[in-house]
Amino acid sequence: MNSPENKASYRGLKYATLSFLSVLVVVLLRVTCILQPVTIEEFTVTPSASDISQHNENKKDILFIVMGERKNFKVWFQRLNINKKNHPARVTFIYGSYDESVNATEDNVICEQSNELFDCQTLFIPGTTWTQGRNRLAEEALRKEKKRGMKYDYWGFADDDVQLICDECIKLDLCSESFKCWNRFFATIATEGALPENASTVVLEKGWAVNNKKWPKGFTAVSTYDAFVTVIKRDTVPLLLPYSTLGNGVSEWVSQAVLFCVMKICIPGSAVKFPFMYGGNLEHRVYERGLKLPVVMDTIHENYDPYVSFDECSRIPFLAQEYYTHVFETAEECSANIPTGNLDYCAPLLDRFTAWEESIEYD
Repeated sequence: MNSPENKASYRGLKYATLSFLSVLVVVLLRVTCILQPVTIEEFTVTPSASDISQHNENKKDILFIVMGERKNFKVWFQRLNINKKNHPARVTFIYGSYDESVNATEDNVICEQSNELFDCQTLFIPGTTWTQGRNRLAEEALRKEKKRGMKYDYWGFADDDVQLICDECIKLDLCSESFKCWNRFFATIATEGALPENASTVVLEKGWAVNNKKWPKGFTAVSTYDAFVTVIKRDTVPLLLPYSTLGNGVSEWVSQAVLFCVMKICIPGSAVKFPFMYGGNLEHRVYERGLKLPVVMDTIHENYDPYVSFDECSRIPFLAQEYYTHVFETAEECSANIPTGNLDYCAPLLDRFTAWEESIEYD
């Protein structure tokens, strides 16, 4: 699937669909990089069963989990309901609301319109923190996999107040009304060879300065990142989940800081920042913040002993998010520069994941 012939055919088909004006815009915006967005054929008619079966075989299954306020459910449904037979992704969507139950509102009728290309589910998870909520929704992901008898290709997570900005809608006021960035985000992840093959995770640069084009202008990979949007390859999930259990009053930042350490030791430099796109959180909510190394190390010991020792993290810089220092023009170049993971040493993390998986109640 990664042969030069297939890639050439893909590029040829893509360029054939662009209009003359679109070509001019694309050239101006992307003159420094080979990357191009995945072009998706519009499909406005509800697909028939035969259409679905014909096109489902090569689709990538993306499970995408969002936690937040009930009011933001509708916009996420619209972003993720990719009802196009030629879109390379088939999305399963779980929305966890912590303030009000989506089931108790008229919004839930929308989920009942799910089809074979889009599976939608809502959960009410009151009284949960950011870390607890993501773990609770990840448990539901495991239940869905068990029920369907098949693993997804990717697990994704996002905060409910996230907005993306990309070079197709540069201004924030335009992006807020457009789903182009999200459509491209999922289509690119689901397209074979569109991103570095050796990446374990797909993340986003964070920033909110309008019109500053603060996106990576090519392919780059890091070990530490903000988790406001993160998409994890399914075979990497057991290395990173569940999130650490935190003590009372401990900053919610700590659970992600622990993963900084895990990434640095186990799969360094394998989180690819999505090119020509960035995003951020629109709302500023109250929660415990801040990072102190002793607290992070205590949390690591409490959650990872006796599986794997991460004592080395007390001696290496890992608490700060990394800023990319080198941008590659092609996914292949970036992939070749992702270090080999320390998977033998970190293999016991699979036992930690299995223990958590077996502790979950299934129907």
